[in-house]
Amino acid sequence: MKPGHTIGSIRLIAAVTCIAFLAGCATAPQTSHGPEYAPTASIMREARSLSVPVEKRAADYLQAAAVTASMLGSGIGTPACETYNAACGELTVLLR
Repeated sequence: MKPGHTIGSIRLIAAVTCIAFLAGCATAPQTSHGPEYAPTASIMREARSLSVPVEKRAADYLQAAAVTASMLGSGIGTPACETYNAACGELTVLLR
């Protein structure tokens, strides 16, 4: 095998591995939820309910993200940030 082919093969394997890893993270079911921003807790509860139509669930996730978006700032780990991240992530999984 030529050296150029070896480097290309390694890059291809690395790219496929990264894609598989990232796709697995996005589709992994969330078993526990972090601290939530209290005013959006009921919205997120409804969005997570499997008995609610998918369109309503998507709207609930968007509403929860919109409510908390203005409070993000640099507060990583705050309930508003955790709720925003959860709403965006769970909406992504719902849309897949």
